[in-house]
Amino acid sequence: HHGIDYKLKLAGYAALDSLSAEKFYGHQGEEYTNKYTPIEANLDFVCKKKINYVGKNIIDKQRDNGVKTKLICISVDFNKYLHNNEIIYLNNIQVGFIKRSSFSHMLNKSIGFGYINYNNEIITNQLLDNGKFEIKILGEKYPCKLEKTPFDLENTRIKGIY
Repeated sequence: HHGIDYKLKLAGYAALDSLSAEKFYGHQGEEYTNKYTPIEANLDFVCKKKINYVGKNIIDKQRDNGVKTKLICISVDFNKYLHNNEIIYLNNIQVGFIKRSSFSHMLNKSIGFGYINYNNEIITNQLLDNGKFEIKILGEKYPCKLEKTPFDLENTRIKGIY
């Protein structure tokens, strides 16, 4: 009853999951695990640049040289819904699979997050920008789009600025 004064409404876990996915906020145990470095997981901002810590040499090397494995977000049209574990293709090569998916109400389509490794090469922006992404859903391949920026990139809506 405390939320009534603020016009708060109940929202389920699916709403929370959808909103966090649209912001590119990952989940511990899904996108974020000890199998991947912060650089591979697009969490460069959490790693100090001027302070020493265990593993800093690896982080600095990945910052300088790039990574061979990278977390990406893709979206798929065709009224298809991602459920996790769908295979991601880049230029007709199997490069990874969906680890987490949700429906984006802002994009009005399904989005999914997965780590890719392209022939054990450094993942470059040129490869991501010019590559042909596809996703295999129930045995059929569908074109998909790399989503590079989250909804509300400047965090204005989360601050109540509409």
